[in-house]
Amino acid sequence: MSKDLEEKLQEVTRRLNTTKEEFDKFAFSIGHDLRAPLTHIMGFLQLLEERISDDLEDKAQEYFKIIKDSTLRLGAMLDALLTYSRLARTEIKMVQVNLDNLVKETLMRVQKKTTHRTIQWTIAKLPSVTGDPTLLKKALENLIDNAIKFTAHSEHAQVEIGVEQPQENQWIIFVRDNGAGFDDTRKSKLFGLFQRLHAQTEFEGLGVGLAMVRKIMHMHGGEADATSMVGKGATFYLHMPITQ
Repeated sequence: MSKDLEEKLQEVTRRLNTTKEEFDKFAFSIGHDLRAPLTHIMGFLQLLEERISDDLEDKAQEYFKIIKDSTLRLGAMLDALLTYSRLARTEIKMVQVNLDNLVKETLMRVQKKTTHRTIQWTIAKLPSVTGDPTLLKKALENLIDNAIKFTAHSEHAQVEIGVEQPQENQWIIFVRDNGAGFDDTRKSKLFGLFQRLHAQTEFEGLGVGLAMVRKIMHMHGGEADATSMVGKGATFYLHMPITQ
């Protein structure tokens, strides 16, 4: 690589990092600043509802409910935005992490909430990696929660967690399900903040979980990816560097 090309790449990388930092600061600021007026709106909306709800016609009550539901959703989006932006401010503590233990802890939590469902779990032995245990647990939790959500309409739900053969000094951890899947040609939107590939009426969510997964992987020098077919399930991958 020529010296000029190397300098240009370094400059592009520097600008990208600066842009990311500016976005994280903006996201935190806007999320924090909008939280106070939204709280006021919710408070006065509740007071107004208590005073006049009994006198409202059915159509007016329907409008009132739409306003309330929309305000609650906006609040949830702001909270998610703050959580996402705080990731960039998190001090990473790199230690040896046993992924088997993180998965077991996560499964104990989710299985308590899915006792009404029958899910076939296939869990392979996972490697120990170098990373931040709290962040990696969050990434795995998001992927497992995602698999549970999108297999909700599957008659025989199946979720598999495993590891592929290491490639180019990378661990490749995957979470696979036989759920709704998605159009693979729209994959570029999948890990974007507040991006959704399914209607809210079909599957609930804000479109933040997968964005957090990718951000956590980037913080570890890795990457997140996925493959899928509509109605044929999806496989999500965590690419993590192998360190000695």
